[in-house]
Formats: sequence, C-alpha cells, structure tokens
Amino acid sequence: MGYEATCAASLLAMRILAVDTSTQVGAVGFLDTDSETCAEINISIGQTHSQRLLSCIDYLLSSVDCPIHDVDVLGVSIGPGSFTGLRIGISVMQGLAFAEGKELTPFSSLEGLAFNYAGSSHIICPMIDARRGEVFSALFRFLEAGMVRETAEAAVEPEEVLRLVSGEKVIFLGTGIDVYGDVISAAMSSEYVLAPHHLRHARGSSIVACVAECAKNRPTVGPADIRPAYLRKSNAELARDAKNGAPKGKEAG
Repeated sequence: MGYEATCAASLLAMRILAVDTSTQVGAVGFLDTDSETCAEINISIGQTHSQRLLSCIDYLLSSVDCPIHDVDVLGVSIGPGSFTGLRIGISVMQGLAFAEGKELTPFSSLEGLAFNYAGSSHIICPMIDARRGEVFSALFRFLEAGMVRETAEAAVEPEEVLRLVSGEKVIFLGTGIDVYGDVISAAMSSEYVLAPHHLRHARGSSIVACVAECAKNRPTVGPADIRPAYLRKSNAELARDAKNGAPKGKEAG
C-alpha cells in the first residue's frame, strides 16, 4: 500500500476538499477516504485565481458527485507564496466554511509541495520564488509515522538553503527551481534531483493527501480565525516602514 493510501485508510469515511493558490498554479483536490475516490484540477492560465477557483471547485465536486455540504474537511493553503493568491484562496474557503457551518484545516504551501514526493526516502526541498533574490523554503523528510519538517519555513537566499543540504540526496521542487536551477546545479556536490515539470508545482492529489495527514494531527480553525503565513512583509509594508523610518526586518506571518 502506498503512502497516500495509508494516509487515506487512517481516516474513516471522510471527504476532503483542498485548495492551494499560493503560486500561479492553482490546485484543487478531492479525496474520499472511504471509497478512495481522488480527483484533482491543476491549472495555470492567464486568468487569475479569483476568476477560476470557484468554477474549478464546482466542476471537481460535480465530477465526483459530492455536493459541498457532504464534504467533511475543508483544507486551504495559508502560505507562504503570493500575497494576492493566498488571500483569494483563503477568502473562497472561508466563504464556503461560513456557508456550510464548517471549520478549516490549514496547511503550508511548502508542505503541500513536499507531498508530491510523499514516501520518498530523500530530503525534500520545496522552494517557492519569493523574489528579491530569495525563496520561501524548508526541508522535509517522510518517515513511517508521516512527514517531518526538519527546518523552519523562512524567506532566505537560495544559497543558504543549499548549505543545509550538502551531503545528502535532495529533491528540489517549486517555482524557485525555475529561477535558481543553475544556482542549485553549481552549488550541489552531492546527488540531487530537480523535479520534472509535472511534479514541480502544486497538485490537487498531493495537497489533499497533505490535508488528510494534517486533519489527523492538527486542530481545525474557525473561518473567522484563519490567517495567512506570509513569512515576510509585502512591498507596500516595506515602503511604508521605510517612509516612517522603521527597520526593514522580515516578519513571520
């Protein structure tokens, strides 16, 4: 039995809907842990998340014949990633949660990416391009008990991440490797993999497996209480701070 199937079997008769809008690739996933029905939509087109997310959710749930009121777990990525994208995904899932009287299961966009390689014995290093010469990143490992995060999530220069993984086989994925693939190749002395395109970005089947694990181990959050994890201040906040004479430090969201 694969890792995702193991996660599914450990939750009894739960229907899970998960959404990730932290990058340009929008991912929507559905999992019925009883029937093991799994469906996903992954899309990156010119439209914004606000233009397509609700229609993707509606189409996915219609395809698996599961109305929203029959969904037991609503999962949403809280970041890090695009400030605008995160706000859209959280707002949509907040609206569904309020309408259906449900709570939300938050997960990190880096955790969701790591689940593209669930069950791997290697270090998993998702990198999301954070611009300004930085990536949002953390290191993950999969053990029999589940996924373990080995370093804190942070906005850092890619070279700082690479110093942490020297000596072990590492799998890199995320939008950060689109930008810093050459930097990774030049710096790595040990074996490494740059994820192929179909495993590089958020996938609905992966994020819903991530939420299945999160739902076992974390408390749910009321829709009014969920907050994005930006990991640093926005350009507008930095400009405001500079105008007011405040330091330019980073902020954990």
